[in-house]
Amino acid sequence: MNQRIKGGVIATLLLASGAAWASSYEDGLRLKQTQQLQPAAEAFSAVLAREPGNVLALEQLAIVQGWLGRYEQSTATWRRAIELLPGKADYHVGLARVLYWQGERRAALSELDRALALAPDSLEALSLKGDVLLADGQRDPARQAYERSLQLPGADAAELQRKIATTAPPPAWRLDAGSIFDDYDSARGQEDSQYLQLGRQLSPALTLYGRYDRFHQFGARDQGLTAGAYWLPHPRWLLQAEAGLTLDSADFRSDSQFLLNADWLLAGPVQPLLGLRLLSYQQGEVSTVTPGLRLLYGSTALELRYGFTSNLDNSNTGVVSARLGVDAGAAAPYLSYTQGEEALPPQVRADITVIGAGCVWTLNPQWSLRADYSYEDRKDIYQHQALGVGLGYRW
Repeated sequence: MNQRIKGGVIATLLLASGAAWASSYEDGLRLKQTQQLQPAAEAFSAVLAREPGNVLALEQLAIVQGWLGRYEQSTATWRRAIELLPGKADYHVGLARVLYWQGERRAALSELDRALALAPDSLEALSLKGDVLLADGQRDPARQAYERSLQLPGADAAELQRKIATTAPPPAWRLDAGSIFDDYDSARGQEDSQYLQLGRQLSPALTLYGRYDRFHQFGARDQGLTAGAYWLPHPRWLLQAEAGLTLDSADFRSDSQFLLNADWLLAGPVQPLLGLRLLSYQQGEVSTVTPGLRLLYGSTALELRYGFTSNLDNSNTGVVSARLGVDAGAAAPYLSYTQGEEALPPQVRADITVIGAGCVWTLNPQWSLRADYSYEDRKDIYQHQALGVGLGYRW
């Protein structure tokens, strides 16, 4: 009797365990549908631990890993699924989407071509191919992909028409002009400066610009010319180089300036930053290195930097800075904060605190407006307020 009871208990436990295993895939789907992504990934992984060839679980795990931003894991999982079902077009589309998120556009296009060879009328593959081509600067092929998508059953006509409109070439030229008005509570009183900048986009990866500045500071006037470039040698790298000269000899600005910034445009929430600035005076050079990080969350970006400066007298100073910006479409407001020590000629070494705010408004595809305000407290020397206004025009 005891043996029968014991056997019945064991059988019941085995049946319950088997039922739990059988339902774990369904559990994963329910967790995925309610956006509980980490538990969903664990549920699908548990299924695969028992059934390595369960291609449905591989598909769902790859999707969830991509949503979690685990792109390397997701691409590996998609490839396992493709090995089991190489003729499944949707799996090539899923892999292409994650490669696109990673910035690997060439590899994404290869997978989409495989998907379209298997399913020429795949609406998802054609629409995604248009997105990848457009991001790669291939506007005409992107428009063709969208137009083909538009002819397929189930196409979202309004959304595809919107995407087709984005394939029109952007304005290649941009002209910016503005003024900055300064007010000091010291003998410096009121000062001002003006700028005029012309830029030309030569390709999606390269933009050149030149700027003219006119300064009225320390009771004297000076002028400057600057040339610069933005370059994307790789989808994940953005470089900015800038060189400038001071035309007059008022001695309140450096004779020449050089700037180099490098942004590592990772797909994840953290992007490393590095900057170098060299200012040349008759007495020597002042160099500043500014490592930092950009933290991304949706349309919000927080930049944190530390600037380490070697001064003319061989001393070292440093400042920390933070800038919070939001891209809200027609408006892009920001807040900034800087604190530390500075010794730029012709001013003496001092502790500084600077608080800033501003916004750029896109009025229409041609015109934009910006306004900037900053408050500087140079300890025991002066307090300084600056207001800047500017206009931008594209054509």
